[in-house]
Amino acid sequence: MGEMISTIRERLVQPILDFNEIMQPVFQSINTKMSEIGDLIRKHIDESDIENAVTRFKQGIIETEEDLKIFKSVMVEMGYPPHEGIDISTVRTIAQSYKENKESITPDVIQEFMCVYYDSKFIKTISLEWENNKVIQKRLPILRNVVMAHNQGMYNVAIPTILTQLESLLVDAFHIKGKVNGEIIKILWENLLKNNEDANLNFDREIHDYYVKNILIGFEHGKAAGSEISRNAILHGADIDYGQLLNSIKTILLFDCVVNAVFEMDEKKVSNGKTAVRNYRKANYR
Repeated sequence: MGEMISTIRERLVQPILDFNEIMQPVFQSINTKMSEIGDLIRKHIDESDIENAVTRFKQGIIETEEDLKIFKSVMVEMGYPPHEGIDISTVRTIAQSYKENKESITPDVIQEFMCVYYDSKFIKTISLEWENNKVIQKRLPILRNVVMAHNQGMYNVAIPTILTQLESLLVDAFHIKGKVNGEIIKILWENLLKNNEDANLNFDREIHDYYVKNILIGFEHGKAAGSEISRNAILHGADIDYGQLLNSIKTILLFDCVVNAVFEMDEKKVSNGKTAVRNYRKANYR
């Protein structure tokens, strides 16, 4: 046994000890250099400069949060889902332009921006991300057709097809079985998007409000729909003028937002949603 231990030490431990011995001067040199660098920083940078830098950093975070709030409200007001794929510099540019001159951010300006920013290449990027998202694997054949139809200008096909996937994705995410009515769908939307602690830094609440205002809005036959992408008006055939590029962009971005929210769900959120549905059914199903 002693010989075995000696062999193990020789093969495994001794090389490490030898390495440490060889590298000791190197480690000492590094420590000396780091100390010199620290002295140099303290010599040339005043503590007040560091404090000012920290203050500016904190102020930058506050301003960014404010810009995010403005951007989200502007996009929803203009009829678009606030998509997280927009880079922060663009978000801040839109928000600051709005703060400086509200009249400069017109529907035409946002419309042009959306068409240019969310071009076919961007939509293709979104679709590639879907390919690697486990929560929508079984829907990929349908979603591929949606993207293909969109890029070919077949918006009358793309829009209703992706609208049909929204609610079923939601129901699957919460593992709901049995009868599902409109009220249950609303309960699930609230649990997915509205009850989030970090609402200032994501777009979930705005996506929820956008969905309720633009997708769930009701309609009456013979009257204009209250939204260009009203789910019921489109799927019941009341709206036959929905097939436009911007409407297709809206529905694809909305679906992508929901996919991302579902992907980030934890077990607690799933459990809360199932409990809310169970309580609703107990109170209303006899």
